[in-house]
Amino acid sequence: MSLERIWPDRAAVTADDLVGPAQAAPERRPWVSGIMVSSLDGRATVDGSSRALGGPQDLQMLLALRRRADALIIGPGTVRAEGYGPLPCPAVLVSRSFDLPWDTGLFAAEGQRVLVYTREDREPPPVAAAVETVPITGLADVLADLRARGVERLLCEGGPTLNRALLAAGLLDELFLTLAPVVAGEPGPAIVAPGGPAPLELRSVATADGDVYLRYSV
Repeated sequence: MSLERIWPDRAAVTADDLVGPAQAAPERRPWVSGIMVSSLDGRATVDGSSRALGGPQDLQMLLALRRRADALIIGPGTVRAEGYGPLPCPAVLVSRSFDLPWDTGLFAAEGQRVLVYTREDREPPPVAAAVETVPITGLADVLADLRARGVERLLCEGGPTLNRALLAAGLLDELFLTLAPVVAGEPGPAIVAPGGPAPLELRSVATADGDVYLRYSV
């Protein structure tokens, strides 16, 4: 089933239509978009992974946002849970402890560029990925460094702790949220770790295969 936008106007659309053109980056950091999927009872995973949530069009939304991004920022826990693999642009991880899932597909991808921001003065283990460590852990400083490297559009793929940190620091510009027609019925993480409220402004609503696609400005 193809995507249909149902608000603010009704129209058949593609994932690229919903994502829209790239926004201008702020002067000192990239424009930051987030994408997450959630069950109807607010869970970001089922059986420890997001793969059971979201249909084919959810994947198309992810790919459209990746095409628009200069780099992806991913929480270490999300890499550990999802594994990943070769990506179309550099991956960014922030880890104060340098405790990273070095055995996952992300680090096994030959030549995949990975920027690891950490306070630890340590060398990564021998992996196929091209890993560069940077002695920074504050998110504002991380984003400033990425902007200095030419990253104008950054896509955040979670998880909850990273999402909360970006929201708390006022560094998330928009959120794409897929609501899957599934009740997880089990404990698990939400799309954002516990913390204070963060008001969002609804920009559009679309649907396909029972999923609901929401786009918010932050």
